[in-house]
Amino acid sequence: MKKIFMMAMCLVAGMFLPTMASAQKGVGAFKVHQIERAAESLGIDESTVSKIKGLVYEGRRTGVDLRAQLEKAKIDLHERMNQASPERAGVMAAIERMGTLRTQLKKHRVGIMLSVRGLLTPAQQDGLRKLMMKRRQNHKGKRRRPGRKGPAGGPPNW
Repeated sequence: MKKIFMMAMCLVAGMFLPTMASAQKGVGAFKVHQIERAAESLGIDESTVSKIKGLVYEGRRTGVDLRAQLEKAKIDLHERMNQASPERAGVMAAIERMGTLRTQLKKHRVGIMLSVRGLLTPAQQDGLRKLMMKRRQNHKGKRRRPGRKGPAGGPPNW
């Protein structure tokens, strides 16, 4: 029984570890100081920058709430899985809840990006796309895995 339980826990953990990294704060997010720096080179007026900042700050607030709900759902799942005889329907409902929250979080992030793009001219959108591609290339290979310190691929933090 313990062996089956441990295998189930490993399976559940394996399913959710990749998504934990993407749910962390700031992954692919607009940062206000980056917007302010890019505004001049892209020709974005102060009024539009102000609107973008408002979208970003409100998006952060909502994102915090969604990530907190996701963390609570993870705890609920772990609690259910740690029971002596986990109820199958309850475990499946907890997994479903986590999937729903991940979808909401993804839609939220994409919604912010679409709202910001809607405020920009096609030329500004193209310039922003180029800046973001450059940023991704500069950070390529520098990403850290969750739970690790030091350079990417460094020794584990445990």
